[in-house]
Amino acid sequence: MKITETEMRGLITGKAMPADIFVGESLAAYLIRKFTNLHTERDALAAENAVMLRLLTDISENHVEYFSEGEGYTFAGVPLDYVSEINTYVSRDVNAENPFPATDAYLNSVRAEGVEMFSKELGSPYGDGEGRDYETGFNRAIEVSKSKAVKFVSQLRAGKDGE
Repeated sequence: MKITETEMRGLITGKAMPADIFVGESLAAYLIRKFTNLHTERDALAAENAVMLRLLTDISENHVEYFSEGEGYTFAGVPLDYVSEINTYVSRDVNAENPFPATDAYLNSVRAEGVEMFSKELGSPYGDGEGRDYETGFNRAIEVSKSKAVKFVSQLRAGKDGE
């Protein structure tokens, strides 16, 4: 649930309603439903992260280090049962069950938000004073999309919201 302060003020004052509110649902019930969904998502992410943290901690505490005289490197030996358990959780084999459904769902929602933000960023492909025929608009849209996509990606990676 992503909402701006202006949108929240509109909800509170009754001047706006969320698009995904159910017919007959009060604003309080809507907010409780949304917060419950967020808590459920957070708990699923926390559970997945706890499993990985436990596995990584087990490996860190139970590995053996070897120093190779001839190569000058230190190697870590990990018991095979830890390796097998980690492979169970991190396997991305097409036929394997997804060990991180909540994490993947969250990342997909973040990606979708990025696409939505980018679509708002695009605007019109026409510059001022340009003809408005199909070919000009199409070619201009491609040029604008490419340049804005590069800028938008760098903004997202820098932690900015793309605006």
